[in-house]
Amino acid sequence: MKHVVIAHLVGQVAFNPEILHFAHHYGLPQGLSAYAAWVKGKVERPVDYIRESFWRGYAFSDLESANEICTGWLDTVANRRIHGTHRQPFMNAGSRRSPA
Repeated sequence: MKHVVIAHLVGQVAFNPEILHFAHHYGLPQGLSAYAAWVKGKVERPVDYIRESFWRGYAFSDLESANEICTGWLDTVANRRIHGTHRQPFMNAGSRRSPA
């Protein structure tokens, strides 16, 4: 992204200093290697799942009804599916995490 990477130097990438400050403030990792296809897919897959499984076929008249329908969809569909790596339903994922 042009607003994040301002220059490609020999063996290094020059980041926009404001983006680095933002990332440091929120504890975000500093950049990934360019063309990290395995990362891009992991980030974009949930968007496709939500679009195909939830957004299509629903019509919302206001935000309150959208939130109500979304909560029902999360409880009956999304959180019940089995995670591809952990082989457990998504609804059980929070119980495995240790407190921060």
